[in-house]
Amino acid sequence: MSVNFKAQLGTIAKGPNAQSTQEGDKSSNSDVSTHQNAKAKKVRQKANVKTPGNAQVEQRAKGRNIVQNATIKGGDGSSLSQKAKGSKTAKTIGRARLGSGSFFGQIAKAGTNAANVGTAQQGNNSSFVQAVKAGRNATNVGAAQQGNKSSFVQAAKAARNATNVGAALQGNSSSFGQIAKAARNAANVGAAQQGNKSSFGQIAKAGTNAANVGAAQQGNKSSFGQIAKAARNAANFGAALQGNKSSFVQAAKAGRNAANFGQVNQGDNSTSTQIAKGNKKGINALDVAAGKNSKVYQKAIGKYARNIANLNLDKNANVTQKAKGKNGVNLAAGSVGKNSDLLQDSSKSKNSINYADLIAGRGSNITQIAAPKGYNGINAATNRSAIHQKAENGTNEAAVKGDGNEYKADAGKKGYNNVSIAGDENDATISGGYSDVSVTGDNNNADVTGKGHINVDGDGNSVKTGDGDNTYTITGDSTVTDTSDDDNDSATLGDKSSKRNRHEGVESTQNQHGTDLVWNGNKYIKKGRYERNQRRKAREAEAS
Repeated sequence: MSVNFKAQLGTIAKGPNAQSTQEGDKSSNSDVSTHQNAKAKKVRQKANVKTPGNAQVEQRAKGRNIVQNATIKGGDGSSLSQKAKGSKTAKTIGRARLGSGSFFGQIAKAGTNAANVGTAQQGNNSSFVQAVKAGRNATNVGAAQQGNKSSFVQAAKAARNATNVGAALQGNSSSFGQIAKAARNAANVGAAQQGNKSSFGQIAKAGTNAANVGAAQQGNKSSFGQIAKAARNAANFGAALQGNKSSFVQAAKAGRNAANFGQVNQGDNSTSTQIAKGNKKGINALDVAAGKNSKVYQKAIGKYARNIANLNLDKNANVTQKAKGKNGVNLAAGSVGKNSDLLQDSSKSKNSINYADLIAGRGSNITQIAAPKGYNGINAATNRSAIHQKAENGTNEAAVKGDGNEYKADAGKKGYNNVSIAGDENDATISGGYSDVSVTGDNNNADVTGKGHINVDGDGNSVKTGDGDNTYTITGDSTVTDTSDDDNDSATLGDKSSKRNRHEGVESTQNQHGTDLVWNGNKYIKKGRYERNQRRKAREAEAS
């Protein structure tokens, strides 16, 4: 049985002041087809259809002020379609409970304000669509519960403000999408719970401000993406709980300020990406926890460019932070598993800062590259890892705890290093204009170039210095070797410690009281005695 409400509701009202009210209420045990079509200054349409079979409800209206309202309950293949076009206002309201392969669609277009409000419960292979366009304000509000291979889409476009608010509970291989575009402000607010191989996407573009706010819980091989672009301010706020082999992406571009704020928990082999570009500020902030083989990438561009990452990553993680601008800052804190890589690069900034507070698994690589006269700082606890800091004529500060690490600091000819090495069997290569070096532990090696103060505490340590006036404080059975004859050094030595100068063919040292000693071929003797003996031998040789 098929019922056509259009025939029952009479003729369409027309005219500049005409009004049209259409109402239909039908319950049936078989298929139902309902069509409402009206054109008038003011149109009100209402339909209520309920059937276990196939239900087809269509509402069409055109005029000045349009309101459509429909409630539908139908089986597989059912659909609700609402289309309202008003010169001033247009609004659609729809509620649907449909089976698999169903369609829920709302389109509202108005000269001033237009809105779609819809809720749907649908089976597999279903779609939920809302599209709105307005001269002033355009709004979509939607919620859907859908099965596998389903889609949820909202699109809003307005001369002033465009807004999408949506929520969806979806099965596997499903998609959730929101697009907002406005001359003034565009915003998307969305939340979704999805199965495996699903996607969540938000795009906001505006002449003034654009923002995306999204949250998703997704299964394996899923993706979460946000894109915001605006002439003034663009921002993304995202949170995601994802399975293995998933991706999390945020991109913001603005004429003034661009920012991404993300919180993500991912499984193995996943990626997190943030890119912010603003003429004034580009900011990325990410709190990420991920399984093994994960990748994190942040890039900030702006007069004030800043990347902030709070890390909780398993082994084989790869983390990259790049900041470019007048003031570029990279900040990282947390932990990474063994064989992980961290790169902080602000070398393309005028004023640059890299700082990491990190617990890293063994075999990791940590690299900090600052612009000339920039700053690198690290507080790291790790074993058998490589740590490299470079700041040409800038500052490197490091506190490294652990065993078997390889540490390098390069501050150029005029830079400063402040380095603390605590542990055993570490190798350090330090160069700069001046360095404060502290070595605590056993069997460590340090090669220091430039002036500085070296403090060594432990046994079996070896420190090598070159040109520059150096001050040494040595405790324990350790050795400092000076390869230059042009510096003015001073040393405070322990009972079993020594400072050796290897130049001019003479080996010298000092005892624990600071008295100069010279090797005479058999043993160390006081320098004064050595010199007297040398003069005596010279006189005896001349007399003979």
